[in-house]
Amino acid sequence: MLAVTGSFVALQPATANATEPGTDGLLATSSDYGTYIGNADGTGQHVPTPLSSARYTTWSSDGSRIAWQNYAGTAGLVVSDPDGTSQVRIPNTTYSEGPTWYDSNTKLVFADYPSDNIASRTQLYVASVLGTGSKTPLFATDTGCADHHPLAHGNLIAFTHSCTSSPSQVWLYDKTTGTAHKVLDNASDGDISPDGTKIVFSRTSTYGDDLFESAIDGSGVTQLTTTGATQNKHHGAPVWSPSGTRIAYYSNGGPNGQDTEIFDMAAKTETVWLAWSWGSPSWQPINPSAPKPPMPPTDRGTYYPMSPYRIMDTRSGQGAPKGAVGNGGVVSLQVTGAGGVPTDASTVVLNVTVTEPTAGGYVTVYPTGVARPTASSLNYAKGWTGANSVTVKVGANGKVDLYNAGGPTQLIADVFGYYTQGHDCCSGYMGGQYHPLAQPVRLTDTRDWGIGRVPAGYYINSVASWNTTIDPHVRAFAVNVTATQPTGGGYLTAWNGYSGSLPNTSTLNYTPNATVPNFAVVPTTPCGDCGSATGLPSIGVYTSTNAHIIVDIVGYYDDGSLPGGLRFTPIVPTRIADTRSGQGWPSRLGPGATASIAAPGSIASVDTWALATNVTAVLPTSATYVTVWPSGAGRPGTSNLNPTAGSIVPNAVQTMIGADDKFNVFNAGGYCDVVVDVVGTFYQYPSSTASGWSTSAPVTPTAQSPTQIKRL
Repeated sequence: MLAVTGSFVALQPATANATEPGTDGLLATSSDYGTYIGNADGTGQHVPTPLSSARYTTWSSDGSRIAWQNYAGTAGLVVSDPDGTSQVRIPNTTYSEGPTWYDSNTKLVFADYPSDNIASRTQLYVASVLGTGSKTPLFATDTGCADHHPLAHGNLIAFTHSCTSSPSQVWLYDKTTGTAHKVLDNASDGDISPDGTKIVFSRTSTYGDDLFESAIDGSGVTQLTTTGATQNKHHGAPVWSPSGTRIAYYSNGGPNGQDTEIFDMAAKTETVWLAWSWGSPSWQPINPSAPKPPMPPTDRGTYYPMSPYRIMDTRSGQGAPKGAVGNGGVVSLQVTGAGGVPTDASTVVLNVTVTEPTAGGYVTVYPTGVARPTASSLNYAKGWTGANSVTVKVGANGKVDLYNAGGPTQLIADVFGYYTQGHDCCSGYMGGQYHPLAQPVRLTDTRDWGIGRVPAGYYINSVASWNTTIDPHVRAFAVNVTATQPTGGGYLTAWNGYSGSLPNTSTLNYTPNATVPNFAVVPTTPCGDCGSATGLPSIGVYTSTNAHIIVDIVGYYDDGSLPGGLRFTPIVPTRIADTRSGQGWPSRLGPGATASIAAPGSIASVDTWALATNVTAVLPTSATYVTVWPSGAGRPGTSNLNPTAGSIVPNAVQTMIGADDKFNVFNAGGYCDVVVDVVGTFYQYPSSTASGWSTSAPVTPTAQSPTQIKRL
């Protein structure tokens, strides 16, 4: 039972609840237009659209999530990301206000009316930040007065205790003892300092209400602000900055009537932060060591594989104006709503093909509505037909832009799948999480089968097996598919291998005697009529011309149920390495040379385990191959690119990074420049630190591909 007493109860020593002063992050405050968020110096103030009806916003102790009261539409408390996304609604909180984060960021404490009776006095309640369960009273026994404005710090909660027979008081509740006690008379809106040793509060003074501070036990009261005789100013809802050097508060009677202001503890000055604002401000703590709030079940960042579907072909006018795209031309392609891609897709995985170019050049694919980045998605030579897998963030109005820099060319785009923005909850089938392998594994190489090239019009099954726990949950392979030694021009198509559903799309295009790889995420199906491999996860690869086929698997996507999976966050394509200019690595790679490339801090965080990239080999002096793999692991015996002398060849590469946020790029022969553009990152869900990173952690599959060819 929780005890409530008006006498002083011995608390734990202040250091038991203290934390190191943190870094002052963003400030949030309420206004008639919703919650404003901005920098402490007043720059960058804005109202994120989802927060246009938000007030009483507070930050979690690690600064990653916010809680707020929604006062329009379905009223109540909401937990979300700072931009208002990834919302969780807290049930039965229609009239709740003043939420504060508590119990290692797993709960909210807030004031509410018993049984939603607004004629009664407010009490303090507790609810899960996941929106599960019911709100429960903080105190087992009614305190007999109105309790409100809670602000938590470690195991302590400061709150205002208001009785009609006496001025308000500041009380402290101590989780470790389960007791609450009075600390200050004639006081309200108390907040505990970051080091746990002081309280700042509001108290009636001669000409208004001013800010005061005291020791944590209420002793040593000192007045901080002084309201002048003509001001009649109310200083309310003070909150410490995470560094303990400043105090933000609500001012009624300030220069603009109602303002959010900042008091500087050293200079003893009061500065308006936002005019015409009201309510309780809150300061974001930048404190990576603080516990992270739990996230609700969501499919955000998971992948939904699709049967390949053509959504654009400028030769026929499908999805874009008919005709070649000229130099400097931009095609704005509608991807949501096309081929089964939903409106809540955050990212699409396309296979982009160039055909009939009149001169060499490149194509950049990027989100509609942003400035065109310095990046390339596909490079081409005059008369060449070829493709590259492109993972691209969905832009404004569900579109992506394709920019052509070079001779007029025809463009084709096939959609292979999408990553989702996420839903509040998930039921039934959800998207897949990515499980990268420590090193690629060669599943198929028909050169080793001893039966010659795969004939035109035939296909092979490429099969992998992990174990009886993983196999039933595999939904797609992330593979590098290569055509080599073809007898003529043609194409390969990778799909789930069901003979009755070969899509009218291509995965890669080849010319006679060429070696052409392409990355693809391919839906799987249990292999049928595959001998000992029957029933194991498999894909099919079809060739239109006699050719050898190689399949290297770099990872797989599950059905969302396996632990340790990674989820995807898209970014606008960002160049992190270009050896031509010395970016990321000082010079081009010589024969047998390896570059160690670091993902910058602006891209890779402590939660980043892998990158989605586009790697381009530029003008090698001789035929070569390029291999990409994470630092800290041995170089695999596979390749990602196979450029010929003087060519410019791209390929999509999904690679893990080492604990040092680096990955390696190896060049086998000649001298070759390398360019790396990042299009997204993979993080573990739930989030984790990199301390447990190990290149040996993923389960390595065994190749089970039957040495047989099949005719459609």
